[in-house]
Amino acid sequence: MKKIAFSVLLAGFITPAFATTVTDQAKSAGFTQCLETTETLANFLVKEHAHASHDFWNSDNVNERFFNSLIVKDYSDGDSHISLTIVPRENKCDWSYTETFTVEQPCQVVREEMFSEMSYGGSMNKTSLMLHKDNDLYYYLTPSESGKACLVTKREIFYQG
Repeated sequence: MKKIAFSVLLAGFITPAFATTVTDQAKSAGFTQCLETTETLANFLVKEHAHASHDFWNSDNVNERFFNSLIVKDYSDGDSHISLTIVPRENKCDWSYTETFTVEQPCQVVREEMFSEMSYGGSMNKTSLMLHKDNDLYYYLTPSESGKACLVTKREIFYQG
């Protein structure tokens, strides 16, 4: 995948950019306080997959405000979207990410074949359900209108002690 990198000034204090790696953009922004956390998470989320990201940071207070990246990750059966947010806080780094993708199977099949080890967390409404593992990792399954596909959202949250 070709590298694409450029910055645009938006509203005078937020700087978005497109890049093939979140870490490169965080470094170029001067996001040093949580750079190690950012690199670890970006590597975990992207692994060896082709990807691109659209990154935001506060250029006036880069190490005091959150860094956010929307990553488009290439899988053999389609792309996923990952929203990664890293928040510097008193020499610590809180973070969360949400990954969303579709599976061309009914949600009941997806639950049994992909997430059988997850605990049922309840219904979010009449159609979506929540699954969880421990207290930090959640999956949400929402059927398409036809019921032939399932929107899967993975969400993980971490507060550094």
